[in-house]
Amino acid sequence: MDSKRLKEWYKLTKPGIIYGNLISCAAGYTIVAGKNFILSRFLLILISTTFIIASACVLNNILDRDIDLKMERTRNRALAMNSIAIKDAATYAVILGTIGFSLISIYFSIATIIVGIAGFLDYVILYSYFKRRSTHSTLIGTISGSAAIVAGYTAYTDRFDLFALMLFISMTTWQMPHFYAIAIYRKNEYLKAKIPLLSVIKGIKRTQYESIAYTVAYSLSIFGLYYFSYIDTFFFVVMSLVSFAWIIFAVNGLSVENKNLWAKKDFKYSLYILLIFSVLSYSKVFV
Repeated sequence: MDSKRLKEWYKLTKPGIIYGNLISCAAGYTIVAGKNFILSRFLLILISTTFIIASACVLNNILDRDIDLKMERTRNRALAMNSIAIKDAATYAVILGTIGFSLISIYFSIATIIVGIAGFLDYVILYSYFKRRSTHSTLIGTISGSAAIVAGYTAYTDRFDLFALMLFISMTTWQMPHFYAIAIYRKNEYLKAKIPLLSVIKGIKRTQYESIAYTVAYSLSIFGLYYFSYIDTFFFVVMSLVSFAWIIFAVNGLSVENKNLWAKKDFKYSLYILLIFSVLSYSKVFV
């Protein structure tokens, strides 16, 4: 198999989504493990998560191939172009999923297994279904997007508790503005593909107002983590400052004329926030 063909199979797993989820999964593990960090367990949850997410993404590519063909950023995907057979892609997804769920079942508790199954089913079934039918698909999709950080947490603790719930809420409220930014600057593409995102159905201004609400909710989730003593003062202060700046940027976006440019910057800023949160979580292992 030549390098071009290998690249197609690699892209079929949506590596960008995998990497983003691995960053949050690692944060979920390190934020609770701290100096009691166990490298082997850490690597196992990352590997398991990689295979499970890869499987879900391949299946999502199969289900969305007709939509992908209508959108500029996705029309060159292998399944949309028919360069990979659906049967082969489905086999690929089954193999990836089997490896991922086998690993997670062997090495981790029922809590982590449930989180993995929930995230998988949400992305493959619920999100894929509602993406074509409801403006609420974005919120539904955050369940799978928030599963990784919780999986990292339960991989260490073997339980789902208030801390896990707070991490889930934090990741969910972060994702909404993150994806709303994409929904704004990619609005025309989603409109062409007839995907009923909020920006398409209710307009950009409404999407911005909801985005502001979620950035405020994210800031409150950081306070909640601090209030219950899950993060220290330094962690809280840094995240409070960057999340407050995010709120200001979101509010200022209401008066900006070039919404697409603003939304692209908002998207990048959300990535910086995830990175800062993750680095602060990783630092607990060493500080």
